[in-house]
Amino acid sequence: MKDEVIKIGGTILYTNMLLTLVHQALQTGNTEIDLQINWDSDGDWEWVAYALVDISCRRIYAFKIILQEGSKVPVKRFGCMGYVLCPDYGEIVPNMTRPISYATEIAKLPPLESYSMPDYPQDDTVDDFTPSVPPPIAEVPGLPIPTTASFGLNDIRSELSLINANLIRIATVLEKMAGSMPLNGNASR
Repeated sequence: MKDEVIKIGGTILYTNMLLTLVHQALQTGNTEIDLQINWDSDGDWEWVAYALVDISCRRIYAFKIILQEGSKVPVKRFGCMGYVLCPDYGEIVPNMTRPISYATEIAKLPPLESYSMPDYPQDDTVDDFTPSVPPPIAEVPGLPIPTTASFGLNDIRSELSLINANLIRIATVLEKMAGSMPLNGNASR
């Protein structure tokens, strides 16, 4: 809709609502206006929103939101206060400048208890894993049994040659088996 200016916590603020808030600020002199669109998440967190009015320019220039722990939390330790600029709304008078008159802010973040970080252990036993000794390798006919002595480059080459010869032998047997099978996939008994 054309008159929509901003949506805060599910509540849409329209141009006429903002103009009414500016008029209220001019009448009362209160330049920080509670929007009455507070939010509470079942006592865990809560926030309050305020409109900040520039009396001189007769515009809302920003919204202030205060977020803090809710009523379920016995010791309040966390909270924050943030500002959101108000988008342009209504008619803007061209070529007219006025001095800026920021809102007098009264609502503040309530005092919070200090929060001390818990001491986390710097050393633990979680990653102190020691691998067990592998079981002995069973002897395979035709293959040498590796020893615990380190292999040299020639030993590695001879092992790779043995593996390559075995792979060639396996490939030859598979080719013979594939050649003896019928093409339609039905094996004769």
